[in-house]
Amino acid sequence: MKLSRGFWSVLVLALFAAGCGSGEDDSFVRQATLGEPGGVIEAGGKKAEFSLLKPEYVASDVLVEVRDGLEPLYPSKELLEILAWLEKGVGRIPVMMQLPVAWTPEGVLAGGRDVSKSTYVRQQRARINIAARAVQRSLFSDRDYSESWIDLSEFERLYLKWQGSESAAIINPDSMKPKSSSRLSTGKGRELFRSPSLRPYRPSDRDSSVRLVAGDYFTSLSPVPGVRALVTVEELQALYAKGLIVAFEIDGVEFPNLVDSASDALIGSDSMSSTWGVDGTGTTVAILDTGVYLNHPAFAGRIVSQACFTNDNSCPGGTAASTAPGSGAPCTGPRLDNAGIILRWPCDHGTHVAGIAVGGSVVAGSVPGTGTAEPADGWHVGVAPGANLMAIRIAHNNGGANMSNYVLGWNRVAALANTFNIVSANLSFGPANSPAFAP
Repeated sequence: MKLSRGFWSVLVLALFAAGCGSGEDDSFVRQATLGEPGGVIEAGGKKAEFSLLKPEYVASDVLVEVRDGLEPLYPSKELLEILAWLEKGVGRIPVMMQLPVAWTPEGVLAGGRDVSKSTYVRQQRARINIAARAVQRSLFSDRDYSESWIDLSEFERLYLKWQGSESAAIINPDSMKPKSSSRLSTGKGRELFRSPSLRPYRPSDRDSSVRLVAGDYFTSLSPVPGVRALVTVEELQALYAKGLIVAFEIDGVEFPNLVDSASDALIGSDSMSSTWGVDGTGTTVAILDTGVYLNHPAFAGRIVSQACFTNDNSCPGGTAASTAPGSGAPCTGPRLDNAGIILRWPCDHGTHVAGIAVGGSVVAGSVPGTGTAEPADGWHVGVAPGANLMAIRIAHNNGGANMSNYVLGWNRVAALANTFNIVSANLSFGPANSPAFAP
């Protein structure tokens, strides 16, 4: 089985879709079930078919299922070289690893949105937990492993350099795609690739204010069949050799992306509201982003759930994960270049996206500012101004996010989909060299 980039997000999205969209319910607006061509809108007791004005924006439903007997997907020689280069730069590499466990979306196993009573779901989670603990025991058998750490900022810099977001890409990322026919090298990672531009990593180089500690970073991604961990190339090879993993992906960093804001021409929301009286009331939209200004009048009284997943311990209480009140608040820091010059302030992005989705109208001058009242001309309503908001921050303080935090965020959405009638979720992040890189 070959896995493409972004496997983890697709996997959890499939879980969420299957869990949220199975069976009929009494929601005012209901998302499509797997196999349906589109959603169903209830208006005045009548079931109405609603067509988007631009059907080319409609994506087909995707169901991801992992079967027994997985053939390991080994990294290519080129990818092993880049792993060794990253290891030489920071000591270990953050990765997401797929466990050798068969997996079916929980909504499919349970036959509906409520998965809490399903024996099949409990059995699948138990298998995932056993496989995750096996990886944990293997890595933590080294007594020094849990205290080892990497400089998160330096890893981000090197990762972006590899991706071509800094001057001089190291290796073309297109050549990094895994190949099922490849086999792991038997040599140690540090012997695979030498880069004269980087000094060797030394444990005494404790000059970073943002440390990613192996004991804290290791996390099971259940109910998705995976874990994340800091590994050396040699440790990764050992996990493959023991049959504890079947695939992996570097836990890279991405940033807020935005191409187009909502427009009636794009999604037809104004026509839908005026014709059918649908504004999202009774539903919830989840926004996974840089966080949301919780006291913003556009969301007054409609933020029903919050969470935060970061790797720089900037969640409430100085933690890497939180669901406490205030967890959905935005990050606070600017994005800097290597010289310390401010490039952009990305932390408003989540509020922007949430406003597009569920923002209510805000009259001119109603938001207190620093000496001036904002906005100058007022803000228009979003697509579903009656819907509730689930605010999940997955961004570090600089606005970037590791992709494993996407999975943790999607897991949170899936877990609460039935509780809050979550009918839509959005994550607008992507590579830093994307043309949609948000300012």
